[in-house]
Parts: sequence; C-alpha cells; structure tokens
Amino acid sequence: GSSGINAEYGEKKLNESDAKLAQVKNYKEKIEGELTDLCSEVLRILNDLLIPNAHESKEKVFYMKMKGDYLRYLAEIQKESDEKDSINSAREVYQDAWEISEKEFDLPQNHHKKQAQNKS
Repeated sequence: GSSGINAEYGEKKLNESDAKLAQVKNYKEKIEGELTDLCSEVLRILNDLLIPNAHESKEKVFYMKMKGDYLRYLAEIQKESDEKDSINSAREVYQDAWEISEKEFDLPQNHHKKQAQNKS
C-alpha cells in the first residue's frame, strides 16, 4: 500500500539529509583547517619576527595583543585540550602586554599612583 511508498520516500529524504550533513561537516573541517593554518602562520611571524624586533614598547604591546587575539581565534576552533592551551597562552600574553604598558606608558591610573606616592 501507500505506507510502503511513504517509508521509501522518508528513507530517501533521510539519506539526502545525511549526505548534506556530511558535506557541511567536511566543509566546516576544511574551513577550520585553513583558519588554523592562517592563525599559526600569523603567530609564527609575530613570535619569530615582529615581537623580538619591536624596539618600542607601544609596538611590542601592539604585537603581543595581536598574538593574544590570534591565540583566542585558534581556541574558538580547536578541540577541548588544545583550546585550553590556547586560552591560557592568550591570557599570559595579554597579561604580559598589560604589565609592559603599565610600566612604560603614562596611563591615567598611573597618575593616581604617582600622586599618592608624591604626597607621602
């Protein structure tokens, strides 16, 4: 009867859906692979060239913040174990950049500290 036709139709739709899902999954993995390669290349350039050769603190802080950003982007597309490493690395880089900026730059919060020190 008609239930056999409906079952065949339903099975055909399921197979099409599975095929589309597999296509999407493959495409997602391809994009993630390309993003990982791109982030890794930017991080390599930052680590090997830009950060070590930054002569001014502003320049170094800018590159370190950029490194933290790219580590964060990597974390968003990585599996759990790698993600935690990237997040921790990003946090460390942001912290290092912040410490340099606090020491080197005339930040508003440093004025309060200096004023308090001058009064004592």
